[in-house]
Amino acid sequence: VDPALQSDVDKILMKLYEELKAEEDERLAKEAAEQAALGGDGATPVKEEDASVSGKKGGKSSAKKGKSVAVVVVPDEPKEKLLPGAESICVASRAACTAASAVREEPLYQHIATLRFGEIPKDMRVPIPMVTIIQSGRSAPGKLNCVKEFMVVPKPGMPIADSLKYCQKIYSYVAKTLVTKSGMAAQYGNDIGALCPSYDKPEQGLDILQDAITSLELTPGEDFFIALNLAGKEIFDYEKGKYEVMGGQQKVPEDLVEFWVELLGRYPSVIAIIDPMRKQKEHWMRLCDRVSDKCYVMGNHTYPRPGLLLEEELTEEFKTSGTVLKLDQINTITDILESAKKMEDAENQIVLTTCYGETTDTFLADMAVGMNARFLKIGAPVRGERIALFNRLIQIENQLKLEGRLAFHGENVFPHIVPPPLPEPEEGEEAQEEEKKEEKGKKK
Repeated sequence: VDPALQSDVDKILMKLYEELKAEEDERLAKEAAEQAALGGDGATPVKEEDASVSGKKGGKSSAKKGKSVAVVVVPDEPKEKLLPGAESICVASRAACTAASAVREEPLYQHIATLRFGEIPKDMRVPIPMVTIIQSGRSAPGKLNCVKEFMVVPKPGMPIADSLKYCQKIYSYVAKTLVTKSGMAAQYGNDIGALCPSYDKPEQGLDILQDAITSLELTPGEDFFIALNLAGKEIFDYEKGKYEVMGGQQKVPEDLVEFWVELLGRYPSVIAIIDPMRKQKEHWMRLCDRVSDKCYVMGNHTYPRPGLLLEEELTEEFKTSGTVLKLDQINTITDILESAKKMEDAENQIVLTTCYGETTDTFLADMAVGMNARFLKIGAPVRGERIALFNRLIQIENQLKLEGRLAFHGENVFPHIVPPPLPEPEEGEEAQEEEKKEEKGKKK
């Protein structure tokens, strides 16, 4: 197959995967039938009502007499089971795309732009980097669970070279501040290079980032902004139906909405939040109604992977102002590009994000430019895996500038996701509407 026919390549890959999956399902069904024929493994089946009780001896409820047991919340969607080696689908799709670029003797970002738009656009844009400085959440020390990543975002139109310089200085400022308070160990980074201090409340991370931006004689909310990855799905307790925002402090969805509204009201420099809660349509839209005119409300794990997102119908009951796409596992180039088009048509900003275990390969930088993503979520501005992406973005930006085709993303605009309610009809208007309907009925 011609590697330039990316859609055909990806269809072959997915067909192969479906065949392997069918074989695996058949094997598992055969093993289950053989096990049943032998009388099973002797394990006593657990009743559904017993399974909802957590870890008490004898299966007894932990609730005291006279008190009702909390209703267990069922997850929205079961986690997709992937075959071992499913990541090879993504790798093969990327390899074909890179090969097509080499065969056609054109830059990779131009080839991807052709796949996305059918032709090379007259003007092309470099994505705005979304750079992680601090990582918190359940996996980090401290009581703070409700913020997984504290990120900084330069203003639209700032050259990538300047963005990198400022991001590194912000990172250095935060690291030095943490070392002064907690010792040398505080400057150690995790697998994405982010700093992992022991925080107990979100204000600590927000304040130190604003101080770092101010120390560079920049204005938070004008020259540099803050984005938060909240990973709401990870802090939700399905047994209690509450979010554990901080150690020992849980909130029901209604209270979580008020918590975020109040916090964002005090920090106008925050322009994006990712996954503020799980996909609870009523409460999600209530939060959007309160904050979407001040910042982007983005979905990551609230949407299925790109391949399945293409099959999902978008409704007015659940909306976002941005979506995060990741090229990993069995997601192909075609899945990402078509999902981006679908979400852009639904007025979503596109964020392309890196994956865990990244190398110094710069494919994602070219892809973000080619597909016209507004943001590229990179990680911390340290180590070769991420600096390589920055350097590649600088190269592309300089090349587009020489060709006279460099454009910039527009200013941050936050459309109100929830439309305002329709005005109530004045007295007499309802009667007139009824008369019009009756007249139309008579004519028919």
